[in-house]
Amino acid sequence: MSDYIDDYRLLGLAPGCGLQALKTARRRLIKIWHPDRFPNCGDEKRSAEERIKLVNAAFDRLIEHHRAFGSLPSAASAAVKSTPAPNANPKTPAAGSAPRAQRSDPTADRIGVPHDSIDRPPTTPSRNPIPWLIVFAAIAFLSESIVSDWIRVNRPPSEDTDNSKSVTDEHDESLSRSPQSAPSVPDKNFTVGDTIDDVYAVQGPPSIAGRGVWHYGKSKVYFADGSVTAWENNPENPLHVTPPSVSRAQTATENRIFMIGSTKAEVRALQGTPLVETEESWDYGLSKVYFRDGRVVDWESSTTQPLKARK
Repeated sequence: MSDYIDDYRLLGLAPGCGLQALKTARRRLIKIWHPDRFPNCGDEKRSAEERIKLVNAAFDRLIEHHRAFGSLPSAASAAVKSTPAPNANPKTPAAGSAPRAQRSDPTADRIGVPHDSIDRPPTTPSRNPIPWLIVFAAIAFLSESIVSDWIRVNRPPSEDTDNSKSVTDEHDESLSRSPQSAPSVPDKNFTVGDTIDDVYAVQGPPSIAGRGVWHYGKSKVYFADGSVTAWENNPENPLHVTPPSVSRAQTATENRIFMIGSTKAEVRALQGTPLVETEESWDYGLSKVYFRDGRVVDWESSTTQPLKARK
């Protein structure tokens, strides 16, 4: 969480702010430090490019947390890392003595955030065991889930003729059974752009629900911002899916636009080479395109530098 606190400071925000405030802060800083504002100043332009990278990196980490958990890191969870231990006894200045000058924050100087708007970390960091306990508990839970799933998938057929089954066995069987054994939904499939609720209504509960991916046996469905972006369909556990409409792709090509599900090659052909290119996002000045598994899942289009896109 300490990384998230630094990210909030870079963007001049308080922990637990809203998604819209996060996007607004990023756009404001990009307008301030955009390299195009320094066309004839080599050193200043390079410095602005570095600041843009720092702002984008902080924004990406916070937006990734929002995609994974549905919200930005909260102030309460940030306090676990940033609040000193109760028995800490910081020295107080003697009566009549002048207070020590507070050291400036280099992070604030780097992006132009006022010093008084940033929470300073305690001078004597405390060793709080709670974060480590949370990490160990999470590792233990994930390990148990992985082992349980492996045993369930690879368990040989039982030779026991006893008809009695425990509640746990029935639950495991319902999770591991293939979609073919579930009640069929006639003439109903899901496709790219459908919501998690649509997938649940068509395919039923997943055997494993992970971060951004649902497992149905050996098949997988990938999500971004609550919508389907792609899938892996295994014949042993078939999914009820419909490929993206051919006419929809033809419409995008004819109108010279890209949309949700378009490939990176299609975006590059329409929009050109991005100013900043990463695996998950491309920057076009004040606009940005987001990808997952090589396909478009979202974008931010500026009115001054609009994208050739339509939802």
